[in-house]
Amino acid sequence: MNLDLLASRLERIVGAAHVLADPQMKSPYEIDWTRRFTGESSFVVRPRTVEEVVALVGLARETGVPLVAQGGNTGLVGGAVPDDGAVVVSTERMTDVGDVEESAGTIRAEAGATLDDVARRAASADMFWPVAHAGGGRATVGGTIATNAGGTLSWQFGTARHHVRGVEAVLGDGRVIDRRGALVKDNAGYDLTGLLCGSEGTLGIVTSAALALQPRPPSAITALIAIDEPGSLARLAGACRRLPSMWAAEVVFDGAMDNLCDRLGLRRPFDQRFLAYALVRCVGERSSDDLAALAGGRPSLVDERVWDYRERQNEAVARSGVPVKLDVSLPVDALERFASWAVDAALEADVEAFVFGHLLDGNLHVNLVGDRAADLEETVVNGVVHHGGAVAAEHGIGRARSKWLSLARSHDEIAAMTGIKRALDPDGILNPGVVLGGGG
Repeated sequence: MNLDLLASRLERIVGAAHVLADPQMKSPYEIDWTRRFTGESSFVVRPRTVEEVVALVGLARETGVPLVAQGGNTGLVGGAVPDDGAVVVSTERMTDVGDVEESAGTIRAEAGATLDDVARRAASADMFWPVAHAGGGRATVGGTIATNAGGTLSWQFGTARHHVRGVEAVLGDGRVIDRRGALVKDNAGYDLTGLLCGSEGTLGIVTSAALALQPRPPSAITALIAIDEPGSLARLAGACRRLPSMWAAEVVFDGAMDNLCDRLGLRRPFDQRFLAYALVRCVGERSSDDLAALAGGRPSLVDERVWDYRERQNEAVARSGVPVKLDVSLPVDALERFASWAVDAALEADVEAFVFGHLLDGNLHVNLVGDRAADLEETVVNGVVHHGGAVAAEHGIGRARSKWLSLARSHDEIAAMTGIKRALDPDGILNPGVVLGGGG
């Protein structure tokens, strides 16, 4: 379609002020959080209502122009970056957050509301949404659902789909589903809400959701514990699981700690270096005693500020260069072995590897920085599989990982996914190339 005509029709749907065509105005929507993945859109549109999204999907089906839904654009696998002149559908104007329904323990939020927006509203009822990570100021409800994001509390509460009671979404064929009734028990037919969680914008565009909240915990105490000998990280993880006070446990390996302190000017936690460092947070009356028992004779620090050694890792990596980011999942007892192997493999390739992540769910973030980092990516992915792990933990497949989907899913599973895609997005206009690659 002629771009001028397309612009005119888009403007009739969302208003001229919300159709961006200028390259400078579009550019923030055309590069991802890592600065590694870029693309080119024909336009960026910013709808305000579900009806406008329905109209945009109808126009896309008519014209064949693909749509790429985008929330806070905090993804790490290129899943929300436009390609081949797609129209970016930004949810940044869909930001309403309702009041907490205290009897049901839920809250409604539009797709463009940030996690911090939800947290503030939930806190007014002394509750919280248990999907927490460092990007909460920009990451949105819609993007979090689309990627089934996790975070520091996933080991205990699960990922986003465990806390989404229902969604409103526009499917790729233009139909609207609305499952925001927020019933705890509703087994009438297929779980369409669960299907859309983790679908990465390939089946439908989430416009609103009912989110299940949890009571806010009592005050927390945080400690940093040195991992001083091989095998002790897995033993510490086992001890953590036995504590009723346990809230969160993260791990930072030595190279990542070095990079953080060097790049951000933070003081090293101890005078000597260790294999790794566990960041452990406990809640409740027994917190102090439990943390002391966990540390045993190991060097440790009890101070809320030590959480920065984990929370600011992505900031430090970004200052190191444009990273190749791998988000992987491994058996907890393999974390040490894999991290050591990955650092050695990077060293041989003249690449830096910064490894950190979520201790109790086995999710590591491997950040490769250097001129040959991209060449090492497949080696590390194969290393993950060799160590019994999975190639996509909490950031999805996107464009970056679609070529490795067959390492995580069987031929028959991929065929079933393809069938679902064709059923809900028959014209293939939603985020083509994401998850299923060229086959989707």
